[in-house]
Amino acid sequence: AHIDQYDVFLVQGKGSRRWRVGAPGHYEDIFPHPKLKQIPGFEPVIDEVLQPGDVLYIPPGWPHDGVALEDCLTYSVGFRAPDSHQLADSLSFMLETGEGNDMYTDPNRAPSVLPATLTQKEIKQLKQQLIACIESDHFTYAMLASLSEQGLPEYPPEELYTRDDIEQAFLTGAPLASAPGVRGMMTDLPHADYFYVNGERFDFQPDDKAWVELLLNSHIIDVNMHEKPPSFAFLETLTTLINKGYWEWLEA
Repeated sequence: AHIDQYDVFLVQGKGSRRWRVGAPGHYEDIFPHPKLKQIPGFEPVIDEVLQPGDVLYIPPGWPHDGVALEDCLTYSVGFRAPDSHQLADSLSFMLETGEGNDMYTDPNRAPSVLPATLTQKEIKQLKQQLIACIESDHFTYAMLASLSEQGLPEYPPEELYTRDDIEQAFLTGAPLASAPGVRGMMTDLPHADYFYVNGERFDFQPDDKAWVELLLNSHIIDVNMHEKPPSFAFLETLTTLINKGYWEWLEA
C-alpha cells in the first residue's frame, strides 16, 4: 500500500490484478527500505479486479495497492508535475554556475542593539534577494533545463550523420520520429529562441520557430508539414539531435 502525489492511470495489459483504493487522509509512513515509502494499510472504498483492457484512475493522495491474481502485467501511467523541491534545485543549479549569486549587502544598516535579532526589514531584504534571482532570465534557463532533464541515455547511430546526409534525406521526404520517451521543451517568452532536450539547450533562428514547434510537438515530422523549408541552421541542429539518438529515421 502506498500513496502517489500525482495522477496515475493503471492499465491492465495481461492477466488480472485486484486493486484496492482508499480515501485521502492522514496515514503513517513506513519504510521497508530507505528508498521505498509505503503505508501500513487503509480502508478501501474501491475494490475491483482489473481484466485486460481495463483502466483504473488513481487521483493524487489516494492510497492504493494491487495484488496479482495470476501471471499479469499492469502499465502504470503517471502524470507527474514538478514540486517545490525540484524547482528549488533549479535555483541551486543556477547559483552554482555563479549567475545571480550575489553576496547580501546592506551599507545603510545601523548598529543593532540586539545582535541576535533579525528584524522584519532584514528578513524582507533577504527574501527579496532570492526573489530577484527567481525573476531573472538565468533562472528561466535553469528551470527549463531542469524540467527537460530526463536522464535519457544517448544512443548514437553506428555511423554519425553529416548535415548533408540529413538535408538530402529530410528534404526528399524521409520522415523522422522522436525516440521513445524523448520530451523537448521550449517557452513562448519574447526572444526565447532556444529549446531544451534532456537538460541540454539548443538555439534556433527566429525564422525556424515553426519547425522547432513541429519538432517538439509532433512525434513524427517530415518536410511536407510546413510550406517553408527548414534552414541550414535547423538542419545542423537536427543532425546533432539524430547523432545523439534523440530523433531517428522512421523505418518504412
